[in-house]
Amino acid sequence: MWFKVRTLSSVVQLRVQDVKTFVTVGRSGSGGAMSPRRARGRSSWVLLTLVSVAMGCSQPLPEAESPAARLYVRECGSCHAPYAPGLLTAAMWEVQVMRMDAFRHARGLPPLSGDARSGVLHYLHKHAG
Repeated sequence: MWFKVRTLSSVVQLRVQDVKTFVTVGRSGSGGAMSPRRARGRSSWVLLTLVSVAMGCSQPLPEAESPAARLYVRECGSCHAPYAPGLLTAAMWEVQVMRMDAFRHARGLPPLSGDARSGVLHYLHKHAG
């Protein structure tokens, strides 16, 4: 059985068997299978993530033509599809932007400038859920 996840830029088709394989293979890389209980928990997270991505990426951004929305798309959308601001609370966006700063640093990318960071956070806070 196939199911589709629609994003802003494409439709990703996944087979249920592929998700089951991803869920049951251990993270250690040793190829050992997880316990059934852990696999069920991980499959729940995989499904939740897929649904969240599909929902967050399929919604148009609020005030999409505003300078703040364009800044958000330029800064955050260069690495991934920009998520709908209403998916997270303002406090959750603070944490997420900090996580992305650390991710950018780990990848050797320059951090957001102070103005870009405050502009992105202002836009996300204004439209947060």
